[in-house]
Amino acid sequence: MEDFFGKPLSQIDSDDILSLMDTPEGQVFEIKSRLSADKKDPWYADPESGKIRNSPGDHAKQDIFKELVAFANSEGGWLVIGLTESADKPKRVSGIAPLPDCHELAERLNRAAYEWIDPPLPSLQCRGIEMGDKPGEGVVVFRVPRSPNAPHRVYKKDRAYEAYKRVSDESKPIRMREIQDMTLDIARGQERIEREFNDARKRFLITKPNPSPRNQLIGFNITLICLSGPLAVDRIYLQPALFERRYSIGENFHIVNGVTFFIHTIDAHPNRLSDQVRPILRGGRNTWSAKFDSLRPGQPPREDQSFITLDVFESGTVQLFAKTTYTYPPRIDIRWILADLFNALCVTERLRKVGGMPDAEYAMEIELGFDASSGERTFKFSEERFALRLLPKDNYPQDSDTAHILLPRYPVASTNNFSKIIKRVMDDIYNSVEEPHIENFQFPHIC
Repeated sequence: MEDFFGKPLSQIDSDDILSLMDTPEGQVFEIKSRLSADKKDPWYADPESGKIRNSPGDHAKQDIFKELVAFANSEGGWLVIGLTESADKPKRVSGIAPLPDCHELAERLNRAAYEWIDPPLPSLQCRGIEMGDKPGEGVVVFRVPRSPNAPHRVYKKDRAYEAYKRVSDESKPIRMREIQDMTLDIARGQERIEREFNDARKRFLITKPNPSPRNQLIGFNITLICLSGPLAVDRIYLQPALFERRYSIGENFHIVNGVTFFIHTIDAHPNRLSDQVRPILRGGRNTWSAKFDSLRPGQPPREDQSFITLDVFESGTVQLFAKTTYTYPPRIDIRWILADLFNALCVTERLRKVGGMPDAEYAMEIELGFDASSGERTFKFSEERFALRLLPKDNYPQDSDTAHILLPRYPVASTNNFSKIIKRVMDDIYNSVEEPHIENFQFPHIC
């Protein structure tokens, strides 16, 4: 059972479905043996030669989307269609009742959900998994995270239905007073998210190496906050795997024009870095720091510092930020950002699994700039300009002058989308300094 509920939907296979035998329905799990209908659902009729199969009927869609809405309005959950039910109370999985063309059915139901569920569920996931003796036969699995946009209702043009919530092993209509309470809870949830992003910015600005010989440090901050509510992972600092990060990502990064780049994090002297995990309030922190003397032509040696901090909180928040005095003139290299963006996403992926919510949706914020504090703890960035070092073009590095950059927020859901997220961040960084994005940028998948 843990194999099924602890995995992202993209990794579920037939063995995981078989592991559900004798599992009871409950707060986060619902089963259906077939598509419901007044008579036989149109999906079961074999299509004529050369034609596609008829779509599922409205009766079946309403029955399915009612369950999905109930999960989204509650704690999230799983719906599996194609499993036979026992006569127990609550019902248990007793066998497999394969559906025809399960992959096509999953795709059609997933599309129909956007028409039937109001407001839509952008994080809804649906997959067909082959289980039967015939090619294409199998079950359809839905994964529904708790929605930050609740309450949702089942809705069809010219026909309005109700909103539902999950109560034990049943989906029940929500009363108006409950809808009002839910709306207030969602508003509080949005306030929580804004508060956590603000707190993360403050941590980034006020955290310095101890002691620091200089007041201004340049760096970047990556913060991911769980939108589905707190994960509630107890004593997170006792989970060392959550605080791992790589100095470099793969062996190489590639651009199709043939130039190869080494992608690494902020410090150029990894042998001088040290790290340690320690508890902080409702979380844990790992810090990598280095001190070294820098030589500049015609100037005496200067003590410089670099440090990277990774905070992981019981609520599910992940924050990774880096600061340095090492670069001269002040510069942030996009390769540093990409490398630790990989690290932050991979930490988030591990945290979701530990927290039992492998498909929980996150929001991510990225900012670059100077710490503006001059001996005082101010919560703002300097307007002083710095160089943003981009990837080499025609075999030489580009520098673009800029001030503080706060990128738009990014939704982070399935691991399968991590590559697209990183490419989007890279495009946004380039566009923010009036540079066109790089076509055909390639990088390894590591999580």
